[in-house]
Amino acid sequence: MTAALCINCGKLKHGLLSQCDHCGELPPKEITFEIFLSDHYLSVDTLKEFGRVIKRLSIVANDKPEAYWAFMYLLSEYYPEIIFADVPKAFRVSSKILLKDLDLDPIVIKKGRFKTDKNDPESKYATIVDYSDTQCPYCGVKKSLAAWRLFNGYTDASLKLLIFEGRIFQSRCLKCQKIQSVRNDMVYFDIEPKPIIIFLDNPKADPEHQINHVPKEYFNDLFENFLYRKVNRPIELIEKIKIFDDGVDDIEVELAKHLLSLEMGMDVTERLHYHEMQSGFFKKKTFTFRDRKNELGMLTYQMKDKKGQAARLLPLMRDKLKQQRSEWPVVKAETLIKLLGSEAKYK
Repeated sequence: MTAALCINCGKLKHGLLSQCDHCGELPPKEITFEIFLSDHYLSVDTLKEFGRVIKRLSIVANDKPEAYWAFMYLLSEYYPEIIFADVPKAFRVSSKILLKDLDLDPIVIKKGRFKTDKNDPESKYATIVDYSDTQCPYCGVKKSLAAWRLFNGYTDASLKLLIFEGRIFQSRCLKCQKIQSVRNDMVYFDIEPKPIIIFLDNPKADPEHQINHVPKEYFNDLFENFLYRKVNRPIELIEKIKIFDDGVDDIEVELAKHLLSLEMGMDVTERLHYHEMQSGFFKKKTFTFRDRKNELGMLTYQMKDKKGQAARLLPLMRDKLKQQRSEWPVVKAETLIKLLGSEAKYK
């Protein structure tokens, strides 16, 4: 029987679909995020800790909606890997005040009894988050660090905002509010619009471009013609996801960066970050880049201006990438220059 947390009173009940034995709260007609507050995903001790928070919030809040949204705010801000909710603006300020007044210690997270079923694709390729016990480097309180190991960008598309905001690479301490950087290997994959797998190797890449915790063969069951890439920093992962979400060729993006830097007579390639691509029936393909050092602002580049050059360099780059022994190519400015050699200086 599943042990589940009653969000109304904070007590544990037997079964997600059961009425709470303590407060009489009826289960929702359709189970959504409630499954993540059960012993399927969290240990009973962890559920009890969250239950104590719900109880305290119910005492200090003005009404049930205020207590409910304060709890959802707690999860979304400090434990988004469990539940990430869009807290209404009307409750954000009150939620911050209530949590500050309670002066809570971080909850040390222990995972529940869920085990990945290698024979069930839905289970096998589900997003995976591991936890490690540590101490806040600023206030010394005990806490947990969430390490995202496998991120399914298709089934958890709503959580990609956590990647774009950099929040999955950070851990905010509930006690002192200081932010700690979280560095770990992670695999991001998606099957739409282009089947891709991106390996984030933190803090630095090994020369063989090997992947450890999730081997390439892990994805064979999906029978997709995946495009494999490897990045070394969170900001590079964010950029790759945006590029492929827009249905753009990342090799072409890097070439556009390089050609733009040559055109400007500046070494700006490593400073440029892909923002968006615009195209239309009458409008040629235009890339927009953001200068990460904020000196040049937003820069645009139309590939039609270098159509002949691109026609020669793009096939050359793709062929050389295929010739590499690495199964996880790193496609960025320095790779482009290395692959093209003297061709990279061509105007």
